[in-house]
Amino acid sequence: GLRTTPLGYERAVAALPVTHRHAVQPAIRLAQVAPERIVLLPREANRPFYDAVIAACQSAGLSPSLVEPSGACVEPALLAVATGAGIGLFPESVADRYSTPGVRFVPIDGEQPAVSTAIVTRRDSAHLPTAAFLRAVSQAHRRRTLVASGTPVPTAA
Repeated sequence: GLRTTPLGYERAVAALPVTHRHAVQPAIRLAQVAPERIVLLPREANRPFYDAVIAACQSAGLSPSLVEPSGACVEPALLAVATGAGIGLFPESVADRYSTPGVRFVPIDGEQPAVSTAIVTRRDSAHLPTAAFLRAVSQAHRRRTLVASGTPVPTAA
């Protein structure tokens, strides 16, 4: 009785202290991150992402030391990165929403943790606000995908 509206995949991004040697690179590989301590939100904060990070590390034959700040808040984890506790791995939406002095977000190149995102609604819902919300989210996702690919985005006249 449920309908799933896929939104796409959210990949991981590395958060590095600005003084880190890899902070100036346009992208880094997971193997460059894993020898160091990885700052990762606790599993309870985002189980799919946490599991994707662990699986990607295991798949690559890596076993990094994890630093898990207490609580599910992003800000303390980013402060831990800024103070040198390790390299953070976060969903790319964190880089879109947060800015922390002393932290630079760097894309991960090659094999990387990623999770599928979707909206789940009742299949038989004729609720107009729900339909409008799904339409708006789908349009925003398409627009974001076009921008990320470098394709010109049509604007309303």
